[in-house]
Amino acid sequence: MDKKLLDQTIQHWQQLRGMTYDFLDLTNDQDLEEKLPFKQSQNLQYPFCCMLGAQESNI
Repeated sequence: MDKKLLDQTIQHWQQLRGMTYDFLDLTNDQDLEEKLPFKQSQNLQYPFCCMLGAQESNI
């Protein structure tokens, strides 16, 4: 992969992670148990658990 592209990808990923943590700082545990209004929806905490698992599996 081109070094410049890789550096930009890492920078954007770090920015996204930072905004994710900012969002989590503003929510409470009860909010994360809510679901979106469609039948197959997981709770809002689910994607954050997936994100954390993906990060841990690449350490």
